[in-house]
Amino acid sequence: MRFLCAIAVVSAFQSYVSALPIFGFGAGNGCLTKHTAYELVKNFIQLTNGDGFNETLANALIAEDVVDTSGSVASIINGGGVGPVPLLGPTLANRTQFISSNAAQARTPYKPLNIYWTCDVVTFRFEITFEPQPVLGITILETTPAPEGNEFPFIITQVYAELNAAAFLIDIGAKVTPPPPPPTK
Repeated sequence: MRFLCAIAVVSAFQSYVSALPIFGFGAGNGCLTKHTAYELVKNFIQLTNGDGFNETLANALIAEDVVDTSGSVASIINGGGVGPVPLLGPTLANRTQFISSNAAQARTPYKPLNIYWTCDVVTFRFEITFEPQPVLGITILETTPAPEGNEFPFIITQVYAELNAAAFLIDIGAKVTPPPPPPTK
């Protein structure tokens, strides 16, 4: 009897573990796969790099109530100082704002360096290829299964992005003054 109980416990545990999304590999059954994760990143970059914005793609890929949060983008919008966009609040609060902001964006060439995914989250490191300063960053895309009839299996519901805002500001011609050195004792 104990043997059967042990088998039942091991079997239940194995079923539970096999249903978990494995880092980097969607477990199927409603989870992101390598293909869908890479496709999400490719399409997201197309929407945000200022090189041929596609509103049809945005409407299919971005949830209506998407929230985009980035302290570094807020810093860039604010010119590196205190400005109208709060550092700790959403940068964009819905798809309409996402579309209007990204459709008007200047060309910002960037490429993914690494892509990682779980069942419903894609994280990618990127490099913006401006000169003279390299700009590295990271973006986290939370997703949910797309509504029936959508051309994509997942849509983006939440965006978190951070990058080297000081280097970006230098690259676009802003003057960034470093703080003075600390006093010596």
